[in-house]
Amino acid sequence: MRAAAWSLLPAAAAFTGLLRLTGQIAEDVSRWLTRLVFSPVVWLGFGIAGFALVLFVLSGWLGRKSNPESVAGSPKKSVTTGAAATGSKAGSTSDLDEIEEILRKHGIQ
Repeated sequence: MRAAAWSLLPAAAAFTGLLRLTGQIAEDVSRWLTRLVFSPVVWLGFGIAGFALVLFVLSGWLGRKSNPESVAGSPKKSVTTGAAATGSKAGSTSDLDEIEEILRKHGIQ
């Protein structure tokens, strides 16, 4: 019975149009891959996308480097100050205390 079921699948695929659809998909994918590999315009597009990615990462890195006080220093100072104000030790602040201090800093209660 299992062999009969397997033998009926190609006929079902042909009658439902899945066989033709599978062939068209394979043809379109192979055409796309061929164009991807051999077209200089596609490689130019990859180069432009890579250059844009490098510019994006570099601008973020330079933005942090030019103003380290506002990015890295302020939250730590405010968390330490908030922890000292509540009476806990500066070295034993929990993650929840840090989150509460950041929310208070931004006016969220």
